Amino acid sequence: MGDRKRFRVFADFLAEHFEPERHPRVADVAGGCGRLAVELKKRGYERIWVIDPRAPRGNPWHERREFLGAEDPIQVDLVVGMHPDEATLLILEYAATGGKAKAGPVPFAVCPCCYPSELARYGFRSWVRLQAGLVERTHQWWVTRLRMRGRNVVLFGIPRKESRAFPTSSRPDLNSESKIEMVASPS
Repeated sequence: MGDRKRFRVFADFLAEHFEPERHPRVADVAGGCGRLAVELKKRGYERIWVIDPRAPRGNPWHERREFLGAEDPIQVDLVVGMHPDEATLLILEYAATGGKAKAGPVPFAVCPCCYPSELARYGFRSWVRLQAGLVERTHQWWVTRLRMRGRNVVLFGIPRKESRAFPTSSRPDLNSESKIEMVASPS
């Protein structure tokens, strides 16, 4: 079981790096019952869609369906996933294309929890780098850790066309003492 504060910690990270004013519409992919969405709403995000085939019925911000990655019709300003299992690749596909509308790259943040067993011999660090390679042409990206127990590595990025340096106070610590090598994309 993951850290109970993981949704709050991830929402704080998102609000710090992807301001609600600039990214009011968010897709929370594989968001389950919507705990991250609740935390994002508290931080000022206007519209959050929780897209998950197991989402509870009856909540207007839940879409009980599969996320379609590059072919998804939803139009958002930010796509995120907190431990989205197999949906990690779909999140990155959507981030690179803007979905079915082909609106162009959108910012993303994903905190993967697992990786395919056929890649286990390469380790988690190599898998994260492989994922980053999917958005390398379209995004400036970073890898950092959240301050929580369990799977806490976050791969996040902004479209190169919006490329900006993060303010010094909020730039991720890419030289952390953590066991994973912290990397940033080539500029």
